[in-house]
Amino acid sequence: MGTLTKILEFFLGNLNNSEYANYMDRFRALFQEAGSGGGDRPEIE
Repeated sequence: MGTLTKILEFFLGNLNNSEYANYMDRFRALFQEAGSGGGDRPEIE
């Protein structure tokens, strides 16, 4: 098992445009992976 690192302070204003875009893409990908489980509800397109 890996090591967890807790970030105490994180301010998006410290990121430049490229870093912010990369962060948001990765953050959004977490929800896409979690939402693709199928489940019992139909998907709305």
